[in-house]
Amino acid sequence: MTILPYLYPLHIAFMVAWFAGVFFLGRLLIYYKDACDNNHNQIIELTTLGMRRAWIIIILPAMSITIFVGLLLAVSINAFVMSWFHFKMLFVLLFVYYCFYLNYLRLKSLKKQVLPSSNYLRLLNEVPFILLIIILMVVYLNG
Repeated sequence: MTILPYLYPLHIAFMVAWFAGVFFLGRLLIYYKDACDNNHNQIIELTTLGMRRAWIIIILPAMSITIFVGLLLAVSINAFVMSWFHFKMLFVLLFVYYCFYLNYLRLKSLKKQVLPSSNYLRLLNEVPFILLIIILMVVYLNG
């Protein structure tokens, strides 16, 4: 019995959780910035706690499991020799970089350092959707 049929849905489920956490963290950064601009201390406290939980409880575990299961899948189907897989990995690495950039902004907020503007954060929060579309198109059109 092969585990391959079980890996696909696991990979997709944890990828969805990963992206959901990233969208949530991005939105919380926007709320945090707006709360700082308007001196809403209670919202600042709640968003700070929410950002920590999103990073530690959702994003890090989902990212780790997605990558681990994805590598198991890649080995199982010998994807490392396929050009579409290299293209996909480029965008996955960009997404990982994006996640750590969001965490950098989260850590800046903990140190009470100035964050980028609310408009910048709103535009930044669109990046994962674009990466998601590209990654899915590469996989489903070529994989």
